[in-house]
Formats: sequence, structure tokens, C-alpha cells
Amino acid sequence: MIEPISADYGDFDCDLFYDWDSPDLPAEVIKNACLMLYIDEVQLVEDLIEHYGSLEEINYEDLPKSLKPLFETSITKYNRYIKFNGYPKAVT
Repeated sequence: MIEPISADYGDFDCDLFYDWDSPDLPAEVIKNACLMLYIDEVQLVEDLIEHYGSLEEINYEDLPKSLKPLFETSITKYNRYIKFNGYPKAVT
């Protein structure tokens, strides 16, 4: 590149906050979060287990409804991982 490209972000509000279940949140954001982001399913589910005590105790009403497919997929993959590989080993 000969000279830097200038982008005008004057109308971008970096202090804007959307709740995951907000009707104002673009559908593409939720789709990207559920389908295109790399999610460490093992870590995500272990964090849920740590917070709730067990998978059976997870209160899905506490979690964003728009991300329910992400959580369900992660739990399925976690259970498959545990079935074939055993519980993750602690880092020492």
C-alpha cells in the first residue's frame, strides 16, 4: 500500500451495549456467535458446571435464550468428549 486507508467511524458508538436477547441486536451477530466463532466447548461447559455444580443443575432460564443453540451444542460435544476421552486432565 502506498498510503494508509482512512476509515470514517464517526457514527460508531463504542459505548453501545446490547443484551443477547435484545430485539435490537442484529441476527447476524447471534448467527455468528452460534455458528462461526471458535468455542472451546470443554471449557464453556466446565465453567457452567463450576457455576451450577453439575450439568443437571444448569438453569437455562439464567442464560440468554438467543444463545441456547450454542449451549446445547457445546454440552453435546462435551458429553461426547467425556464419553470417548474421559474427563479432561488438570493442568499441573
